[in-house]
Amino acid sequence: MARLEGDRRLPYQRPSEECRTFRSWVIEKVIEDVTSRMSDPDLARLFENTFPSTTDTTIKFHIDDKWLGVMDVEAGMPQSEGKWQGPHTFVITGDINAEWLRDSTNQLALYHPLANLDPSLRTMLLGAINTQSDLTPTSNGQDDTVHPAYEPSFVFECKYELDSLAHFLALGNRFYENTGSAEFVNPRWVVALETILRPHIGVNNAWPMSLLIQAQTSEDDEEIEGCLQLVLQSARLGLMHESVDVNHIASYTRCNGVFAATILDLARRKPHIIFTHPTRYDGPTPTYQTPS
Repeated sequence: MARLEGDRRLPYQRPSEECRTFRSWVIEKVIEDVTSRMSDPDLARLFENTFPSTTDTTIKFHIDDKWLGVMDVEAGMPQSEGKWQGPHTFVITGDINAEWLRDSTNQLALYHPLANLDPSLRTMLLGAINTQSDLTPTSNGQDDTVHPAYEPSFVFECKYELDSLAHFLALGNRFYENTGSAEFVNPRWVVALETILRPHIGVNNAWPMSLLIQAQTSEDDEEIEGCLQLVLQSARLGLMHESVDVNHIASYTRCNGVFAATILDLARRKPHIIFTHPTRYDGPTPTYQTPS
């Protein structure tokens, strides 16, 4: 889709359609709705790249409704009842070929409000909850003495984090709030609640993500605009970073979803900051029909 080029000349970073890991018509509709209203071409390009980044590049596999018995390393155990049945979605971080509870929950957060408009998207999100349930206790870490024991051929690393547990709960809560369905609540989901986890931090990293949270929690237009401009300075490749090593700018972690969430927040709350015409945008209407 042709767009005006901004002063920063940010590149188009979406893979070709046939190479995208998941596709949804309603995601494309939101991109068109939002970018066509935006007054800053650079911010528009960054939203165009970041909003679909999770579905474009990080859905490692998605199965609508199939038993993955080959994945069950605890067959016959009481807590394995119902494991690997129903939809499953495995969401990698993008820079590491593994899934984290916290990261995958945040990567998918943008799409829950759209779930009831696209059945395939709804099933993908339900699959993400099932996969987290079946893989828990699993997150990131370095503790070799973990209880309950984990399967090292499946778990990338295992340190238990309190915020990861909270995000596991948040994934199901967002699904319920937006779809009205609690079908993900089953014995394996309940068993997954027994995990206890703890947080991490990188002391040598600057966090552009914190500027996005600052913008989302501010009511001051000048402060929000300042945050957006600082974020643009760190997005030279047309994608967003969670953190950047202060000594090596080429070393960074990903955070596309939080930027897109910030734009959608401003589209609802302060459209005059980002849109040419300050009309609030709440997403596609339920009456919009799927393109034939």
